[in-house]
Amino acid sequence: MFSLGIGYLFAGFFRGEKREVCYVFILDACRCITYKGILFIGGRDEVPFYPRDLIEITLRHNGAYVVISHNHLGDSCLPSAADNYMTRKIQEGLHTIGVSLLIILLFAPKDIIVMPRKGSYEKILRIIHIFYNVA
Repeated sequence: MFSLGIGYLFAGFFRGEKREVCYVFILDACRCITYKGILFIGGRDEVPFYPRDLIEITLRHNGAYVVISHNHLGDSCLPSAADNYMTRKIQEGLHTIGVSLLIILLFAPKDIIVMPRKGSYEKILRIIHIFYNVA
């Protein structure tokens, strides 16, 4: 249920986006949001990601948990090799400061994929009109 709710929060951020963007929510120990915003902005087919910047923001906002989301502009939101690699790097980096990565959400025009901490993938939604205002 947490994944679905946070998915709705992120969905509006990507509506009409013409480039890949990475958003982050930082949550405290009570899972209250202490920061939300753009982490990185990329181009049409990739977004740069620097774990050090995520760790800095997390520490600055007293984070205990992190939720990350980014969009894929193509039809597939299946995680790329780069997505899988960065997920591992994020987990490792956050682990060093005692912070948990709750989920990573990947958005595409027709799907959302949740990347749980263990790295298995679960499709949770196919609601094009809600996320992208497509009639």
